[in-house]
Amino acid sequence: LLPSSSSSLVRADPPSVHFAGFRVGEKQELTLSLQNAAPGPRRITVTGLPHARPPGAGPEPVFSIRHAPRGLIAPGTAESVTIIFTPNTYSYQHAVITATIGGGGKGAETAQMVAVPVHAYPVLHALPIPRRIDLGSAAPGTTTTRSVVLESRVPVAFEFALSVIRASPAIAVAPLSGTVPGNGSVTVTFSLSPADVATFQAELEVNCSQFDFSPYRCLVVGRGAVGAAAEQEAAEAAKRLAASTGRVPSGVRQR
Repeated sequence: LLPSSSSSLVRADPPSVHFAGFRVGEKQELTLSLQNAAPGPRRITVTGLPHARPPGAGPEPVFSIRHAPRGLIAPGTAESVTIIFTPNTYSYQHAVITATIGGGGKGAETAQMVAVPVHAYPVLHALPIPRRIDLGSAAPGTTTTRSVVLESRVPVAFEFALSVIRASPAIAVAPLSGTVPGNGSVTVTFSLSPADVATFQAELEVNCSQFDFSPYRCLVVGRGAVGAAAEQEAAEAAKRLAASTGRVPSGVRQR
């Protein structure tokens, strides 16, 4: 009997467990629910990881579980498994939990096994590039900039890339790629330099070497305007960017 990633008799929620971001020595816990999807009462057995040790019983394993089997459980009900992660290094780590649900006896379904992968990996402290960045307005012949900081608070470096999907002659981004050093940061600058009074848009795809990272699109907009309206819109855009990133962006610079 080999484990599968799915089963018609037992449902795992979530289907995979992710400890996204951690500090060495700091314990984390997540809960896995295993539901009896069979038509009758069944017993669920959990294997693959050791049970958590009581305090003072020796060093903790990297992954362990707390699970009190309930015996036969009714259809539609579930058992909970607590997965404990005690990291000892800043690297990707993984394990697999196997849940076996018994068959219903003669003439009924056979026993089935479902495999639930467990992943743990370091992440950037923040990737505060929102899906929309409004650079506000700038007078033709001047430049307005905004800065976003990419930061790693663990001794792990992360590569990042901003691919230009749709370019604009008035919008520049630098750098478009690079490495965020471990326990360090990189500043990405977005600039608006309009040549005339108009609205400008650029679109980027944001990617990162972080495990399980899903690339996404970022729309950058800005306008060429004149007089006090440009200054007011620039200030309002700065406030919107600060709200979306959780950081105070760099001030407006006109030159």
